[in-house]
Parts: sequence; structure tokens; C-alpha cells
Amino acid sequence: MKNPRRPLALASGVTDGDFSLSELTENKDFTKESELGLKLNLRFPLSVVPGQKGRMRIGGRLRLKDKERENDFFEYTPIDDFATLDKMPLFSWNKQPFQPGNQYIPGRFVSPEFLGGLDLGNAAKFEKEADPSEFLAVNYKAKESILAGYVRWDQDITTKLSFIAGVRFEHTSTKYDGNIVEEEETLKGTRSVKNNYLNVLPGLTFKYNATDNLVLRLAATTSIARPNYYDNAPYLNIVPEDEAISAGNPELKAAYATNFDFMAEQYFKSVGILSGGVFYKNINDFIYTYNDQQYTTAQFATDFPGQANPVPAGVNWSYTQARNGNKVKVYGFEVALQRQLDFLPGFAKGFGIYVNYTFTKSKADGVYNGDGEKREGVTLPGTAPHMFNASLSFENRIFTARISGNYAASYFDELGGDDFEDRFYDKQFFLDLNASVKLTRQVRFFGEANNLTNQPLRYYQGIRERDAG
Repeated sequence: MKNPRRPLALASGVTDGDFSLSELTENKDFTKESELGLKLNLRFPLSVVPGQKGRMRIGGRLRLKDKERENDFFEYTPIDDFATLDKMPLFSWNKQPFQPGNQYIPGRFVSPEFLGGLDLGNAAKFEKEADPSEFLAVNYKAKESILAGYVRWDQDITTKLSFIAGVRFEHTSTKYDGNIVEEEETLKGTRSVKNNYLNVLPGLTFKYNATDNLVLRLAATTSIARPNYYDNAPYLNIVPEDEAISAGNPELKAAYATNFDFMAEQYFKSVGILSGGVFYKNINDFIYTYNDQQYTTAQFATDFPGQANPVPAGVNWSYTQARNGNKVKVYGFEVALQRQLDFLPGFAKGFGIYVNYTFTKSKADGVYNGDGEKREGVTLPGTAPHMFNASLSFENRIFTARISGNYAASYFDELGGDDFEDRFYDKQFFLDLNASVKLTRQVRFFGEANNLTNQPLRYYQGIRERDAG
């Protein structure tokens, strides 16, 4: 094997006549969501500083949401022997460059028109069978109601200094229904769980106009990030063949963040801005994926009282569930420059630049492995330590164009049972180009090219040399 990272195997003596249609599958993903919202806002003058403006805002909002997922999946198997590949209409797809490598030839495929014309609903030609393993565990129903209210006070202290102070209250009630699935395809029942919680979200922001073009901002705010619906659904997926269990967690709390930000913004007299700032976030109850490879029958009995226990005594299974960690600290800085180069002579004044760099560092606490030991050195999933974006643009009355580059360093993507099982998203650099030409007042020609670097999507496990997809 010349290149183990790009293996190539060739089958000799095999012809199209050796292949025939075995089965076709049909997947229907159906998600229904409805939302009813009501809100009321009031505003009136209120100032405690003579000669300066002040405004008070109060309001409330009600949101009622229903969401239901009803996926299904069917297999269609020919009842009689079907035509072999050499008797079907084919088309060739040998375009280069081919992302996996030019040594590969995609080859010939059955015509989409032929496959689309098959009468799958004809019971005399095809046997239709549902495959519950593809949809039972992911279907659920959810109801969520959010009752919120807020008070906000805007006050100018001087002609240059002002602040915004406020607090928001959010009460959330949820009801989730999830399936209990065994052997991936047997519905053993459903679980229904209710939950409710109250969040208090204060905030204070100061703004100082140091000069006509320099603005300083200092803010202390709070925010929440609710779990996604599926992680909250009380499903239970039991796979004895793999000795594995995955479960939803209706007890998940919304992640609560306290944010501190300082930002300076320098505006140019023409179009443009130079900005920079530092930030610090303290996130409580952040959500991560818990993975226990030593899950026992006693643990299942504790976690799911009243449910039939599938874990044999003396045997360890794997168990996966979204859980809340204790807290995570995130800090860093950001700098950005956006400038139209209209001070240059001639056609060059049509150029513009944009540059942005963000550094982020995080440390999570309260993450445990399957042995109940606290993990050390874990960062917040989905947070790249380095991000850089830049673009060069040109614009005049007839022609506009922009070339953009976006870089993100590799980052922690998914928590495993230990360092070896942790999954990372590899570093990425994308280069995109778009342009347009104005032919007449009514007609404009536009084109774009994305991912000119042909950047593949890649994950690795533990270390970069260990490919994970």
C-alpha cells in the first residue's frame, strides 16, 4: 500500500453483470413546530439627573411552543430477480479533481431518472418493510412555555456618559415525551417528564463617548442557553447487541452565563472602524455529553426506577447522556479593522479591507468520566482558541468583488470517556470569492466560488494523527 492515508483497492474480473438491485431505502424526516407569542412593552420618561434624558421600559412576553418529530424509514426489496447493472441505464461521473484523491475514479452510477421511475408502491414488485432502528429512538414530543418580564432603565449621566440597567425574569415550563426502545427497533413504551425553572437575568452597561469618534463600552450581563429539544426528551435507547444505552435528560438545566466585556471603538471620518476588546464569561451548568463505559445494573436501577433492567449483573455496558457540568470559565480578546480605502488615488479608492482576530481560552470544571473521576484540563466544546477572518473588496459603479479567508484552529468538539476518546474538529482554512457586474440598470451578473482551498471536513480522536472521520 503506497499511501495508508489514501488506500486504494482494485477488484479484477468483476463486471456489471455481477451486480443486481438488492434493496432501496426511503427516509422521511418530519418535524412539526408551532409557536404562539404575545408581548407587551411600555416606555415612558424617567430621569434622576437634571438636564439629562432618562427612559424607563417595562414589558412582558409569553411564548407557547409545541414540537413533534415523526420520522420514519422504509426498505424496499425486489420480489423477483431484478435487472443486473449491465442492463440498467448508467451515467459516468469521473470529474477531477475528486476530493478523496485523483487516484480514485467515482465511476458509473445508475441513472437517477431510472431509480426515480421505479414503482416502489407496487406490492407485486417490491416488499415494503419499516426499519424502526432508524427512527424510533429519535422521535419525541415537546411542549414548552416561557413567561418573561423585564425592567430596563436608560439614563444619560452627562453628555458623554450614559448607562443601561435592567433585569429580566424568565420562567420556563416543559413537558417531554420520549420513546423507550429496545434492540433499536422494539418500542417498549414511552416516558413523560415535566420540568420548570426560573432564571433571573440582570445586566448593566456603560457607554462613554471619549471623543466624537472614540466610544468606550463596559458591560456586565447575564444570559442563558437552553438545552436542545432532543437532549431534553426522556427517550431511552437500549441496544443489548452492542451492550450500549443512550438516554435523554429531562432534568437538564439551561446554561447560565455571567459576562464581562470591555470594548473600544474608533470610527473613521469616512466608512470604517477599528475596534478591540477583552471578555470574560463564567458559565454555570454548561452542557456536555457524559460517557460511562462501566455502566452497571445497579446504576440503571437507580437512574430508571420502574423500568425493566437490561444490564446483566456483573456485566458493564456503555452509557451516554447529556449532562450539566459545574462551571466553565472563558476569556479572551478580539480586535477588528474595517476600512474603505477611499483616501487612495484613482480607481484604488474602491478597495476596502476587513480583518478580525479572536483569541479564546476556556477551562471547564465538574466534568466526570465513567469511573466518577473528575476530568482535568477539559475545555468548552465548540470553542476554537484562534479565529482569523480577512477580506479584500473592490467596488465601483459597475463592478464589485470580494475575496475572503477564514481560519479556525482545531478545537475540542465532543467529550469522550477519557483523553483517548475525546474528539476534536481539525483546523480549517476557507477561501471564498464572489463578484458581480452591472450590465444595465435592471440586469446584474453575479458569480461566486466557495472553498477554493478544497478544505475537507475532518475530525480526529485524541491526537491529530488519529483520524475520526
